[in-house]
Amino acid sequence: MSVPHGKCYYQKSVYVSRPPDSKLTKRIVERIVEVELKHQFSVVLSYELRPFNKILSVSNDATAHIRGARYPVMTVISWAEAWPDVSPEKLQTAKTVSTELLNIVLSGENNPTAADILGYGNYCKLSSEPRLPEWVYAELVTAYSER
Repeated sequence: MSVPHGKCYYQKSVYVSRPPDSKLTKRIVERIVEVELKHQFSVVLSYELRPFNKILSVSNDATAHIRGARYPVMTVISWAEAWPDVSPEKLQTAKTVSTELLNIVLSGENNPTAADILGYGNYCKLSSEPRLPEWVYAELVTAYSER
């Protein structure tokens, strides 16, 4: 996914044990439409479906990556604000919406533990110039403006 410079982004992800079913997908899509209209957000929620046969052929202690039959699910919420006009309220709304959407996703799981849903996702736009990923920008701006 490309994240163009000049917008605010908030990203959050969890892991789940199975792809979404049709009822869950309907709830997610309906809520995304409501949120986009109400808050002028652009919302992406994606499931990364993986080839588990290959992933699970490598033992857990062979690399630092946690292995298991888990699918990463990620939200990316963006909106048209840029420094110095970043609203802390808009950022908080993005965080709340992201958590709400991922809670809908997690409602399809059978009593997941924190270890089941947490992990590391390495999602970053490649660039020839060193810079922070854009989705961190809004949080950094808010922290800086509170000094």
